[in-house]
Amino acid sequence: MKVLLASAVLVLSTIASATTFDISKGINGVTLLNQDNVNLISVETSLPNCPAGAVCDPASVLTIKFTLNGCMSKLGPVTIEYAGQTPEGKQQYVVTAFELKNEKSLSVMCIRAPIGTATKVIGRGFMSVDNVEVKFANSLAYVTTL
Repeated sequence: MKVLLASAVLVLSTIASATTFDISKGINGVTLLNQDNVNLISVETSLPNCPAGAVCDPASVLTIKFTLNGCMSKLGPVTIEYAGQTPEGKQQYVVTAFELKNEKSLSVMCIRAPIGTATKVIGRGFMSVDNVEVKFANSLAYVTTL
């Protein structure tokens, strides 16, 4: 089973996007992360380092930090897709994130859980976390092993 899992290619599809990734040696599970795994959601705006005489717009970056369940687990593929505006005028994003569980987590004890970070540039201009709504995919729409 582990050999099959380790050599399998998963095609995971959410609302309108697909993620394909190879399972490397030592990975014994893939878990879909949700709101319960979120440690922090922030939006920061930074000014680019512009050359003299150029006009540059600030860029807002959405950052999501996930607390992973296994000591040796890693954050797998993360997609952050724009899903339109809410009736309140907030930008809505749908996040699909995966934890890649490592078999070594069964025998390793850690002092604190590992954190995985995902970021996405979400637009120009000054934005704050109050202007953004984040939702998490709660199921896999389609899974295939090859």
